[in-house]
Amino acid sequence: MIVVAIIGILAAVAIPQYQNYVARAQVAEGLSMASSIKTAISEYYSTHGKYPSNNTALGIDSAFDIKGSYVNAIKVRADGSGSFEIVFKDAPDAHSAIKKRSFYMIPTDEGGSISWQCHCKSDPTKHDCENGTRPILKKYLPSSCL
Repeated sequence: MIVVAIIGILAAVAIPQYQNYVARAQVAEGLSMASSIKTAISEYYSTHGKYPSNNTALGIDSAFDIKGSYVNAIKVRADGSGSFEIVFKDAPDAHSAIKKRSFYMIPTDEGGSISWQCHCKSDPTKHDCENGTRPILKKYLPSSCL
């Protein structure tokens, strides 16, 4: 009886942690796909002295032509900030915690190089990841990009 209770307690703790792990692993696909976009934006910035205004200006496929197993689109923002949005697919393709949600990669000119930061919103000064159109919760962002 005690063994069954212990197994039940362990399962109650392990299953939610595994679900978080699965969602974070799927978000990591978006980060992996973003590496080529980051390189292209960095090269564009060093050549033109400004950030691109969309996918076409960057010379890459349109947003919804860039897909992965869990990623639905990668969209360069039209505001000229150089940031781009990674949008995830609907369930069951993507985990229910990240379905139709997105996060942003935001560049910062470091005077000769560009550093990148992941953020749940397009404006890195807003830290409330739970409100907005479709921000991903911060706990699902990979620790390597925070």
